[in-house]
Amino acid sequence: MAKSRASQIKIRLSSVILPVFVIVLTARMGSLVTSACNALFNLQWWQAGLALLVVYKVIQWLVWLTSTESVKGKVAVITGGGSGLGRLMALNLAKQDAVVVLVDINRKGLVDVVNEIAAFNGLAYAHLCDVTDRDAVYSLAEQISATVGPVDIVINNAGVVSGKSLLEVSDAMAELTFDVNAVAHFWFVKAFLPSMLVRNSGHIVSIASAAGLAGVVGLSDYCASKFAAIGLMEALRLELARQNSEVKTTTVMPFYINTGMFDGASGIPFILPILDAQETADRIVLAIQRGEKMLYLPPILGFVSLLRGIMPIGLFDYLSTLLGISASMDQFKGRGQDWHEGADNSVSITDESDDEF
Repeated sequence: MAKSRASQIKIRLSSVILPVFVIVLTARMGSLVTSACNALFNLQWWQAGLALLVVYKVIQWLVWLTSTESVKGKVAVITGGGSGLGRLMALNLAKQDAVVVLVDINRKGLVDVVNEIAAFNGLAYAHLCDVTDRDAVYSLAEQISATVGPVDIVINNAGVVSGKSLLEVSDAMAELTFDVNAVAHFWFVKAFLPSMLVRNSGHIVSIASAAGLAGVVGLSDYCASKFAAIGLMEALRLELARQNSEVKTTTVMPFYINTGMFDGASGIPFILPILDAQETADRIVLAIQRGEKMLYLPPILGFVSLLRGIMPIGLFDYLSTLLGISASMDQFKGRGQDWHEGADNSVSITDESDDEF
């Protein structure tokens, strides 16, 4: 009886204390919000903007933290999947039980990656295909849809770099750079997007570059092609939004990655270091799972467009020179080959026809 009496007293006390606590807490929170608003309005415009940006980023981070989507069973097509960044993304996705479809012109690289994935019982398909051949890409898309199933993720990762100034790069190489780094993206998007729209589900990913945000000496053709790739993805994102489509897009803008494609290029310690390939691949896959629309690697690159917009162009150019960005390609070596299949790796072009294995 005493225990029952004590329990009743506790319940009555809680019924009084809890509402009082909630009221006090609400009032306190209201006071804090009011103070924050007053402080916000008393700030300079740039301070207020920075504060709102920080709040937005914190909220965004919390949303991402709780909304990572599984890729299990999803079909992911990766161009340039035979080595470098493409290989690493393929391994990551396959380890999470995605069905990986590799596209490359490097037969040996494709075989090696398929065998790596098979070693841990992952599922992967490989196709030899020149991504610049529009008809071959369209035919490949039909083949993949018929044999593997509807494609959920398309990662336009194949890329090429010459590392030469505007007057040094050959006409053929300049055309090739655009065909691989930008025009091929059109073919793959047009090949797979229609079925995604019908299902109202899917994800288009572009491995662009920081070189698509600002020009770099020795990368005139590469920069131009990456600007084009970023522009394509921005327009596509807006077109999908107008259609109220659930198809997602992710544009990735990394600095130089240590896969060999940019061997000899230099970074800026603590500000723009050369990126680790494995960490970069893992971060890109995470961005896909989170549905991030834009991914800057490192994140400081997100301020490039802002700085160029508010700075006198002469000052912006001087800053690029002062930080060493303009000289970052002076010691460029690459891998000594013309073709670099995979956004950050290289292979030699072959005459092999489209094939599946």
